[in-house]
Amino acid sequence: MLEHMAEKNFLIDVYFERELYQKYIIEIKSFQKYKELEDVVKRTNLQILFSYAKEETCFFIQYEVGFKICDKNGEMISVPKESKFSDSLANLLSFFPVVNYNKITRKIRVSDIDKKELDEDCNLFIEYLWEVY
Repeated sequence: MLEHMAEKNFLIDVYFERELYQKYIIEIKSFQKYKELEDVVKRTNLQILFSYAKEETCFFIQYEVGFKICDKNGEMISVPKESKFSDSLANLLSFFPVVNYNKITRKIRVSDIDKKELDEDCNLFIEYLWEVY
C-alpha cells in the first residue's frame, strides 16, 4: 500500500479516472486467472464490463474497481436461487477497494488489487459458466 498526501481536500472523480482507473484495469487483466476467465467468457458468448464505484461519507471517500460478466446486451448475469452456486454467488460481479481518501487527515491510501480474492472470484465464475453455459 502507498500513502500520499492529497493536494486538495478531497479526491475528485477526474483524478481517479485519469490517474488510477485504467491502471487498475490493466493490473486485473494481467493476472493469469483473469485471462482464463476472459477466455471462458468469450467461449460462452458473453462479455466482461469494467467499472468503478464510489462511496462517500462525511469522513472518507472510497473507490472500488471491478468487473461484471454480462450478456451481449450488457445485462449482468445473475445466479438463480435454485443453482448450487447461489450460496456463494448472487451475480457475476467482482469489485476491489483500491483508493481511500480520509477527509480528516487528507491522506490518500492507494492499494493493489487483492490477487487472492481475484483468483477466487475468477475460479468460481469459471466453474459456474462451464456448468451453465
